[in-house]
Amino acid sequence: MFLSFFNAKYMVLLSCVLANLTFAKQGQKKICDTSLTISNDFYASLDEDAKGNGNIHNRSLSAWTWIPKFSQRRIPQVIFEAQCNSEYCTLPNGVDTRLNSLPIYQEILVLKQDTEDRKCFRATFERVTVGCTCVWAKTS
Repeated sequence: MFLSFFNAKYMVLLSCVLANLTFAKQGQKKICDTSLTISNDFYASLDEDAKGNGNIHNRSLSAWTWIPKFSQRRIPQVIFEAQCNSEYCTLPNGVDTRLNSLPIYQEILVLKQDTEDRKCFRATFERVTVGCTCVWAKTS
């Protein structure tokens, strides 16, 4: 589901702010344009988006659950984030406490609506959890 963020519909929308990437890290540049419109079919159905992932989140040795995060003042309004199902990794023969399940993070580009001017959007990066992975536990 999170991978649906990268489908063509989102990429087309976010490509309009690529010129502002330099300013996005600084958080200074706003896009104020009354012609910003979002089509009704912008959000694809979950079934359509889930076809390509093959339920990898359930088949992983470090399984996770997709949690929708909603923000009224962000484009996209819903971003699915991963939440690790366990502190440890699950192998075919059971849980291995020598292996920890840890989240994987990625910075993604989003548009945030200005709090003072609803017609203005600012390109910013948001850190999201995109999956979980197995790592050897830290030892002293």
